[in-house]
Amino acid sequence: MTKGYSGSDLAMLSSEAAIVPLRSLTDIVNTDIHSIRPIGLKDFIEGLENVKASVNKHDLSKFMDWNDKYGSFPVTEEDLKD
Repeated sequence: MTKGYSGSDLAMLSSEAAIVPLRSLTDIVNTDIHSIRPIGLKDFIEGLENVKASVNKHDLSKFMDWNDKYGSFPVTEEDLKD
């Protein structure tokens, strides 16, 4: 679900997912921290609606070239398809 996401995009997605449980609270000021539900997969899925991939095809091509020269393991175009 996160193909094309940079490390920064993933950090933003994690932050967005962490906020989802807080948005469901009606009185955040008087809420006990232990009553806030844990983050789950559905929060990340919801976060995907607000955080989009920022790596474009041109940049991806440069990363592929770099990986071919210096990478630890091969990555193919097929690996990057949905």
